[in-house]
This record gives sequence, structure tokens and C-alpha cells, in this order.
Amino acid sequence: MTKILHIQPSKIKSDHSIPIAGYRHASNLILAASIVLPETTTRITNLPHLVDTSVMIDVLSWLGADISNREKNAISINTQNLIAMNMAEQQLSAKMHGSIYLVPALLARFGHVNFGKSGGCQIGASNEGGERPINHIVEVMKAFGADVNITPAGGIEASAEKLTAATIDIADFSFEKDKISGPLTSGATKAAIILTLAVTEGKTVLLNPFLKSETINLLEYVKSLGFIVSYDKDRLEIEPALLNSKVTHQVISDPSEIITYISLAVYHHVRLTLTHITMQKTAIILAPELELLKKIGVNFFISGTTLSVGLSEQINACDVEITPEFVCTDHHPFILLILLMANGKSHITENVWHERFQYIPELAKFGMNIKKTNNSVEITPQFPHIAKEVILGCDLRAAAMLVILALKAPGETLITNFDHLYRGYEDLFDKLAFLGASIQVEEMVDAS
Repeated sequence: MTKILHIQPSKIKSDHSIPIAGYRHASNLILAASIVLPETTTRITNLPHLVDTSVMIDVLSWLGADISNREKNAISINTQNLIAMNMAEQQLSAKMHGSIYLVPALLARFGHVNFGKSGGCQIGASNEGGERPINHIVEVMKAFGADVNITPAGGIEASAEKLTAATIDIADFSFEKDKISGPLTSGATKAAIILTLAVTEGKTVLLNPFLKSETINLLEYVKSLGFIVSYDKDRLEIEPALLNSKVTHQVISDPSEIITYISLAVYHHVRLTLTHITMQKTAIILAPELELLKKIGVNFFISGTTLSVGLSEQINACDVEITPEFVCTDHHPFILLILLMANGKSHITENVWHERFQYIPELAKFGMNIKKTNNSVEITPQFPHIAKEVILGCDLRAAAMLVILALKAPGETLITNFDHLYRGYEDLFDKLAFLGASIQVEEMVDAS
């Protein structure tokens, strides 16, 4: 069954409100971490209602987890009765982003793990078929004392009689020596935090840790469990302590959904209010993005749990660096979308996922000319003036950006390979329809 998204040019309504869901990257990390501590029951709230989240819960249920008090955006989970299974035979994990963090979690719980391929958007190196790297996860597990091998099928086998406290410099996983770059620093930090949950003696130290949204939310969960946690941008320390038997953890609001709807409001020149935001935590996490948006002239203000986007008088051209420490790589397609309305040429340099620019050829199908050189693009202000070709959704964030742009194209746009959107956005099409977007999903039976 093939699905095609039919998008008609639409007038987006102004002065409406959109609720922001919980962050799937954060929730799947919490679900994975819950595996390690069978004596603790965790109540997770603000859980996003997404395909990725549902698949992760199904995997944990398959392993034997007790899932109770289940609501649309909340569950209770206890992993006391988990059974060590051969995850290489479990096909569900290949269907979701973040399943790679089941590897350190299962190793920490059972002392061994056999895992197949993980899922997520294929934005890895083109010479590796776009598959996401796993060597950094392997090296982190070795630092904690595990024996690890990559299987011929591209999976991971690992074992350890006991995990021991480690000191790891996350900068070792950077693509460049003089600055933190590349996607591996994030995964290495999160894998190390999960492994630390099984360390019973000593202090684990992470130098130059990746401290962005989902990582900070994970550290909050680790604190609530009873661990002693301290960190700043240069150093993260975690020590074991007496654990709590019951904890409640609130998943942070999805920062990428916030940036998505900000870009929608700016690009379509409407006022929009975003609600139900865990603002105290999220404003800190989104500080680089919010600072950039102010710099380029986006009109917004924050009050309580809401962020309101006003009408922007002028968007200023700007050169933007995407790094693990600054603007998040997931947000760069939406920054580009906003800069398409700027008062001059802008540039974006991507220092995390260099293949994130796979959507540039799709913009060309709209008649748009974006110049790409290596891991940078030059953005000349322009609007789509063609809408006849089928557009490829590429990855999750690119697909969302292309949908927003297509709503301003001069005719019907067809988008394929957009299933990412069900993994990453809660009720996206319903929310867009509420705002006046004309979008239809057509299911077609394959000719074969």
C-alpha cells in the first residue's frame, strides 16, 4: 500500500491555538532507561501519542514489562518481570527512532544483548547507505567494561559481567578536534547515562557532555530515581545512591514541534499561539533557537505555558551554524524556510548531519534555487512557483517543512514517503486542517 499526500494551496487561519505534545526523543529515552531498574515503577506523563512511542511500548510489552494505568498521554511501567530476549529477532525496533538506546539498557539490565538494526530517518553518510552510525554506542559500552562486537548483519552483540564507573570525554566523538560537531556526541552521552544506571560503585564522569533537550530530561529522570547528578557544559557526574521505588516523570514539550509551528506562522504570515508547553524547561532548551529567531526578526512572546507568534515586519538575512551546542540539527529545515522570506541572502552550515540537505532537490521541483556546497547552503529569498511534480519526504523534519511550503505553492502538490510524520508529530494533519490547510491522504494499492 502506497500513500500519497495531496496538498492544495491554502489560506492558513490567524489567531488560533495549537497544543504542543511531549517530545518523543525524550519519552523513548525514559522508556528505555526504565528497563535497567526493575525495583522502580515509573509513571510517565505528557507522553506523546505517536507511532514511535507506541512501538517502543510494544517492544517493552513483548519483553515482559507491566504496562498499566494507560491513557493517551500517560502510562505506568514496571520492568520487574522482563525476560532477556534475542532482540535481533524483534522486527519492531527497526521501525522507530531511538531504538538503539535499547542496546545499552538491555546490556545494563541483563549483562548481555543481541540486537539487530535500529530505525529512524536515513540521514547518515551517503557512502554508508544513509544508515545511522553505531560505533559510538559500541565504544561507550566498552568504556564501561563490556565486550562488544558488530554482527555481519550490522547489529550489536555485547556482554559484561559487571559494568564499572567510567570517565569518558564526549569530545572524542566529535567530527572536528577544535569544536564539537557531528551527531555522535549526542548518542554517546545518552548511552553513557543509561549504562550508569547499572553502576553500583564509583562516580561516572562525562567530559564535554551533550546537554540538549532530551538529555537534560533524561538526567531529570535519573535524579528522580535517586542518583546523585551534577553537571555543567564541561562536566557531568553521576553517582549511585538509594533508589526510589516509585517515581513520576513529566516528558518535556517537543521543541521541534514548537519550531515547526513557529515556522508555519512566519511563512504564512499569521498569528498563532502554542499552548501546553513545559515552558520553564523548554525555554532553556530552546534558548539558542529563540535567540536566533529574535535576531532575524521573528515576533514572538512567552507567557506562562504559551508561546505566541505575532506578525513579523521583516525577516533579516543571517548566517547560521548548526552545531550540537547551538541550533539543533532537527530545526535547520524550518530555519531555512523562514530565511526564504528574508531581506537578503543567508547561509546555513550543517555541522551535525551533513546529509540533512537531501530535501534541496525537492525544493528544486518547486522551481526554487538553493545553492549547496558541501555541508552549507546559500539561501536566496524566493517562493515556490511550480507544483506539478511528486515531492519526496526525505526525512521527518524535511517532510514537515515541505508540507508547510507546499501549502503556499500555486497548485496541487503530491508528497510521497511522508510516513515519518506519523512517527514524529501528534495529530499533525488534524492540527493543520484546524488551521485551514487542505490536505488529503490517498492510499493506493501497488500495481504488483
